Amino acid sequence: MSHDASELDAMILVYFAASLEAAVGLLLIVSPSFVAEALYGADLSAPGPALGRFAGTVFVAFAVACWPEAGTGRRSPAAVRGLLTYNLLATLYFLFVGLFGEQVGTALWPVFALHAVLTMLLLRAWLTADVK
Repeated sequence: MSHDASELDAMILVYFAASLEAAVGLLLIVSPSFVAEALYGADLSAPGPALGRFAGTVFVAFAVACWPEAGTGRRSPAAVRGLLTYNLLATLYFLFVGLFGEQVGTALWPVFALHAVLTMLLLRAWLTADVK
């Protein structure tokens, strides 16, 4: 099974992005207050922890849905579109919160930067796949 370099790069990018979202989901399930403190510099009030844990399950499910299909060695165009859409919206959200929000934690700007970079890389992978 052969892959050209751009397809292999895109597949690695999808693995990385999906793994990252799964890790964030697990962190939200285990400690939603930690995530809130890191991103917003504030603790959660009720029912924040329950909502955070639910969001964590959504992140894990999203990661599973985006995971490349076993045995094919290919990533799904739908996974790239989904991850691109999510990262673009997350980038815009974190930018808005960072500029206009009252609660900004120490991890907010690094998380914004990570989502911005992933958005650019996923956009490149999506455009490259559409050109072929």
